[in-house]
Amino acid sequence: METETLKGTVNSVIYVNELNRHTILKLLTDSGEITVAGTFADVNPGETLTLKGGFSVHPKYGRQFSAVSYEKELPDNADVIMKYLASGVIKGIGPVTAKAIVEKFGDETLDIIENHPDKLATVRGVTKAKANQFSFEFAKQNSARKTIISLIDLGIDAHSAIKIFDAFGESAVENVRRNPYAIYEAVRGFDFPACDALAARLGFSGDFPRRVEAGLRYMLRYNLQNGHTYLPRRQLTELTATMLSVEPYVVDEALVNSVDKAYLTAFGDAGAEKIFLPRYFNAENACAELLYALNSRKKAPLKYKDVIPKIEKENSITYSEKQTEAIIAAAENGIFVLTGGPGTGKTTTLRGIISLFERNGLKILLAAPTGRAAMRMTALTGKEAKTIHRLLEVVPNDDDDVPVFNRDEGYPLECDALIIDELSMVDVIVFEALLRAVKPGCRLVLVGDYNQLPSVGAGNILEDIIKSETIHFVNLDVIFRQSEDSLIVTNAHKIVNGELPLLNDTAHDFFFLRGSDTASIADTVVDLCANRLPKAYGADPVKDIQIISPTRIGESGTTALNSRLQAVLNPKSAGKGERAYGSTVFRVGDKVMQTKNNYDIVYKLADGSVGAGIYNGDIGIITSIGKEPFIAIDFDGRLAQYSFDWLGQLEHAYAITAHKSQGSEYAYVIFPTAAPKKLQYRNLFYTAVTRAKDMCVVVGSREDVEYMTKNKRERLRYTALAQFLRLEAL
Repeated sequence: METETLKGTVNSVIYVNELNRHTILKLLTDSGEITVAGTFADVNPGETLTLKGGFSVHPKYGRQFSAVSYEKELPDNADVIMKYLASGVIKGIGPVTAKAIVEKFGDETLDIIENHPDKLATVRGVTKAKANQFSFEFAKQNSARKTIISLIDLGIDAHSAIKIFDAFGESAVENVRRNPYAIYEAVRGFDFPACDALAARLGFSGDFPRRVEAGLRYMLRYNLQNGHTYLPRRQLTELTATMLSVEPYVVDEALVNSVDKAYLTAFGDAGAEKIFLPRYFNAENACAELLYALNSRKKAPLKYKDVIPKIEKENSITYSEKQTEAIIAAAENGIFVLTGGPGTGKTTTLRGIISLFERNGLKILLAAPTGRAAMRMTALTGKEAKTIHRLLEVVPNDDDDVPVFNRDEGYPLECDALIIDELSMVDVIVFEALLRAVKPGCRLVLVGDYNQLPSVGAGNILEDIIKSETIHFVNLDVIFRQSEDSLIVTNAHKIVNGELPLLNDTAHDFFFLRGSDTASIADTVVDLCANRLPKAYGADPVKDIQIISPTRIGESGTTALNSRLQAVLNPKSAGKGERAYGSTVFRVGDKVMQTKNNYDIVYKLADGSVGAGIYNGDIGIITSIGKEPFIAIDFDGRLAQYSFDWLGQLEHAYAITAHKSQGSEYAYVIFPTAAPKKLQYRNLFYTAVTRAKDMCVVVGSREDVEYMTKNKRERLRYTALAQFLRLEAL
């Protein structure tokens, strides 16, 4: 898009997103009225704008100007001033008052409001107090406008400039010039590289102390996405020095200063400390304290000796020795952890624990990390399960990394026993919030499979609890006879044990199809989804079949496969609504996934009840695309209304990554093996295979399968929960 300059007067403001200030307006220019889209701090009819940007053609709304920066001038003639004031730009001045003021002062109106409020008070209906208030509001707006424009002049985009002004007020420019890295802490979305680029433009040196301190925090935040709650001091120093191109001693000095200022937290022996962001040190430490308190608090004894045989008789089952051990452990301990792979009777054991609790008169709540995991838990246990976010009553919050919940120590969950499934998916921030909402004396049962991928967020909760050896756990490791005929189950256990899965047995529910290269693998995957499985088994290619890939990139990665599958399964057609967002086209009938928590999205259930919140990993089908500004998406019975501004939080979900598949179950899973070697490892392969309920088809090379199975890549996560738990137990 070629950069152009456009000047005109705002005729009307069509739409403003109050969250990010994305605005659609009509601009009167010498060439006529033009539609403009961009981020504006505050625009009103009558103001003159000078815009920089370029023209583009929107697939639905035609030619429009996309503004990347702007300057604003106040109106200078009576007719335009009248329109400006009548728009409500100054609180308390409506159309009637605006007309009276402009009729008296004409072209000098704005000068009178700003500099001579005593004259303004001569207008009928305007008291001296009102006149002073109007003048104050107008001056405040001018100050904000000038500050934001000054920030934009420094090369900061308009959206960020607005956020910086919100954070620092009228001193924003002064603060930025003194220390551009202050923005990194104060403004969400303005990351360290952007601060670094701004600092370079302003002439700051590479070893500027505030730069190095911010670089340390950035490195720790960056590694949160790798699951680490801390980094060893030496590693943090070396990584930061390399990133910033400074000497390690400079970083070490900044690290000491950062700890002294409480920007960072150090724990452990001098010289070999674990270095945390304070929020994550506090979270892991709190988890250890809360777990220890819940586990050690004396509970009323539960009856189980006579109860377990009754449960077995009523359900016509006989628990194995380990299953019985698990049910008794849940009765005898404040906290109990149940683990096990597919086919080991984990669900049967969980049902037994629930029955035991109910027969002892306990009120039970069930929850899981995602909507799909909660639905699956409900189906398997026959008891309602909620997402952890819904259980804790999440509060809308701009910071998705640190959610806020209503439920806490002062407003705990109303239950005697809480059961959490798929614990391996829970990160340390959510787990801390969950534990804070558990009232003293409540029993806690944690269920999961530690052979699956760990949480997307920082922490390694399930594995750390087991590793600490401070909380009772039972691992179910024997495959029950009724599951022995399932090759999915058999091969899952082979993969976990480092044994090559059976690839030549075609009489079961696990199939292996050879692919010579990534192109042929991708072709086979698309053909299986679009043609072969639907024809052979009647599978719905959108609702029943899920492609799970190790990677986003390459021909068999999710990005390329989603593009191909949309074209095959849901092609463009007359009368089928669609909407473009960037280079992505969303179409009615598309299978899509939410990629970040959004607590503001409203949805309606079949019974007419209304809720809010669609979360990272939720999968739905687009059911309609209307005119501005909504798209309707059905997320497993939750019909959600999406603003067009939220489309950036969606991606197609015909193919998803193994990480995104956690906690879900699909009738048919197709798994292409081609991927970078760093993504070909055992627990990723295991996670994908165990998502399949009726059939798993692996497509690729035998060499890739063998490599993944043998590659027991240590899920190295620098986390401290296990250590903190042991310290609590001393």
